[in-house]
Amino acid sequence: MSLTGTRPASVLTAGFALLAASAGDFAQGYDGPGPFIFLVAGLVVLLVPWRQIAWLAVATSLFFLVGAIVNFGDLEGALESAELFPVLGVIVQLAGFVVSAVAGLFALGKPRPGTEGNPVRRQRV
Repeated sequence: MSLTGTRPASVLTAGFALLAASAGDFAQGYDGPGPFIFLVAGLVVLLVPWRQIAWLAVATSLFFLVGAIVNFGDLEGALESAELFPVLGVIVQLAGFVVSAVAGLFALGKPRPGTEGNPVRRQRV
């Protein structure tokens, strides 16, 4: 199965951004199932050929991004840490969420090739 030949670049970007968010969460140290959720969601977005699968990237990213903003005290402690990995982990995780949400929305708004101006194709009998 070729990922690049059949998938829009925006869907691939959303999937790989979720994988980057998973790596960023792993870099902060294990604190719950978050890294595994991002890993599975990223793999599903990359491997499932449905056009609407980008909604998974958008929903996952926005859900955890809002949670990170609401619980900023936890992130603030990691950012004030003198260690390199927790700081980089927070930056990579949040950037991954933002990129995944934007790329997923772009993938959902972009029409499929060949359907511009002809949303319903009729087969000749």
